Parts: sequence; structure tokens; C-alpha cells
Amino acid sequence: MMGFTADGQVDPNLLADRDKRFKVNAAEERKKLAKVTTRPVHPAANAWEKGEVLQLELRRMDGVKRSPTPVPPRAAPGAVR
Repeated sequence: MMGFTADGQVDPNLLADRDKRFKVNAAEERKKLAKVTTRPVHPAANAWEKGEVLQLELRRMDGVKRSPTPVPPRAAPGAVR
């Protein structure tokens, strides 16, 4: 996934086509967004730029029949806990 973040990154013909198809006006949208301010980037953000990468892995655990943490039973419909 990516987004255009600076002027000149998108072909002007593509932008004009998008404006026409979606009935928007890029120039007007730019004026509306001119007032938007940004906050400073958190020091822990974008860790991948510093070489620190964490990857979570989702994998099936064959043979495990129940959750390692207790799951409370569901209440009967209309019951109050």
C-alpha cells in the first residue's frame, strides 16, 4: 500500500481522470487540507527505518483443544451478570 505524499508524484492526467470519475476537485481538496497540522513523529515510530523490525506470526497450533487462558462461559440470553 502506498500514498502520494508530495507534489509531482502522480501523473496529472491520472489526477484529472480521478477528479472526473469521482466528482471531486483536487485543487479544492488541497485548500481544505492546507489548515491541517501534523504532530511530531513519535521516536518509536518507523522502527524499520532504524533496522529494528518485529514480525508477528499467525500459525495453527495443531493438537491444542482449548485456549491457554480461561474463557468465561457465555451468559444465557437476558441474564444479568
